[in-house]
Amino acid sequence: MSGAPPPTDPTRWLVVLSGQPHAWAFLRDHLDPALVTVAWAPDDVVAATLTPAPWMLVGTGKTLSARVAAALRGRLLCALWVGAVASGLPV
Repeated sequence: MSGAPPPTDPTRWLVVLSGQPHAWAFLRDHLDPALVTVAWAPDDVVAATLTPAPWMLVGTGKTLSARVAAALRGRLLCALWVGAVASGLPV
């Protein structure tokens, strides 16, 4: 890991959508903060975290709220979902 400040470029943000912060903590601890910023977004704050769009979305859960689905609609991003893909996830 580098001692450089975290990137501010939104194209280098990875957002974890999950009710619990476990995946966020794992990714934060294993990815170089000089290359990517890892953010955790529980459902109640996700709209602010997705503006501007991150370059990667990681998540868990079977459904996305309508607010999350609307925030993602029309955006190009890479997504990794643990378990079955959530209904409402734009494809």
